[in-house]
Amino acid sequence: MSALRTLPLTALIDPDLLDDARKRLDPFYYCNVRSLPKIESELVLLKDICNINPKREIKELANDAPVPYVGLPDTDVHTAAIRTIQYRSYEKVKGRNIIFEDDVLFARIEPSIYNRKYIYVDKLPHKQKYAFTSGEFHVLEAKPGVNPKYVFWIIRTDFVYNQVFGRVKGTTGRRRVDKSELELFRIPFPSPEIREKLVNTMETAHSEKTEKMKKSRELIEGISAFVLEQLGLKLQSARMTISFWVNVQENSQSRLDVKYYDSRYSKLLNAIQSSHYEVQSLKQISKAILTGQRPKGGVKYIHDGVPSVGGEHITSEGDFNFEHIRYIPKNFHHKLKNSSIRSSDILVVKDGATTGKVAIVSEHYPFKESNINEHVFKIEIKECYNPYYVFSYLFSSLGQEQIKRVISGAAQKGITRQAIENLKIIVPPSEIQDRIGKQVKNSKENSSMLQQEAQEVAERAKYQVEKMIVGP
Repeated sequence: MSALRTLPLTALIDPDLLDDARKRLDPFYYCNVRSLPKIESELVLLKDICNINPKREIKELANDAPVPYVGLPDTDVHTAAIRTIQYRSYEKVKGRNIIFEDDVLFARIEPSIYNRKYIYVDKLPHKQKYAFTSGEFHVLEAKPGVNPKYVFWIIRTDFVYNQVFGRVKGTTGRRRVDKSELELFRIPFPSPEIREKLVNTMETAHSEKTEKMKKSRELIEGISAFVLEQLGLKLQSARMTISFWVNVQENSQSRLDVKYYDSRYSKLLNAIQSSHYEVQSLKQISKAILTGQRPKGGVKYIHDGVPSVGGEHITSEGDFNFEHIRYIPKNFHHKLKNSSIRSSDILVVKDGATTGKVAIVSEHYPFKESNINEHVFKIEIKECYNPYYVFSYLFSSLGQEQIKRVISGAAQKGITRQAIENLKIIVPPSEIQDRIGKQVKNSKENSSMLQQEAQEVAERAKYQVEKMIVGP
């Protein structure tokens, strides 16, 4: 429903909110009032249907006793579930909130709060009955007579989510929603029949979406094994060695960091070099390996022009996400024609948090003109090699493990041009390259299609739920 999705440029303050106006003068605080007259459901405060951060205690725990703990990284925003638990000493988590099954976790700090990282505690891993949790979550316990799954699904609607923007406090990077603000969120609370229908609608859609996303991930995760199989390689699984000796005199490389010489990487390189096929460097099979630029002063305030693709736009699926695209001026782009993006180019993240992620530009790429910034390498493969094969190789463990090995730097880790040029590439006959490239291309396309279908399932359910809330 458009009424729930578009934030207004101005907002009229309802007379009932005049007391609030004396406390808060920032206009975003009132951004949700524009849809209130269209809500036919009864509105209640979140604190009327939930206990927020309820006081709980686990008795008779020694300070050094290991206790289950769930932090923000232990949860999955896509499945809205807890992936794993850690164990910490009771002394370190004493005083933190305690969670049980059927609780709802509400991420209270950006960026998670804007990513709707709301988690339903269905079953705790390892059959735990409770867990301590991070202060980055508020814990919502449904009051008697309220279905906790209704609480979970209703806070994910735009009507409730839009209230976040007006109730955050703090400076950029540390904005948060405090308990006192969360308690005052206005929650649609229709009849029990409609609440039950809403839960069933969202549960069904979530199951269907989860299944599609699972199949999508399986297709992507299978690429590495397929490449290895087609090349006739078997890599022995090995853990990173904790400590080992390196004879510097026997190693001509200029690297002195110990991880570079870990046996895991030497076994990988030995397997590559012992391949039945020719082995070349990435530089040898490429026409060009280069990076881009951005204009002096950055691109933050440029809202039109030619898309500038950076590391944040390359996904772990070997694809692109242009939700937050930046632009460079057209005249600047024309000066950098060599780094402009063309079909079949391979892009590798050069530095930053996503170093090593790789994507290939397909025929479905959405921009006629675009360019890379200084955080991305663009690789143009020579005509006699299959670019989808080279992408598949770099995307597989054969490429990714080599990239991990050559990442360097302290605070800002990255890959040098020389390091990426020297990556070892197995080059089988063209018919094998074509077979691998074709299969991987199909897997990527099918994976993207499943993700799109999953998103459409979620959007349809969301639309149906909003109609239940808004009314006919």
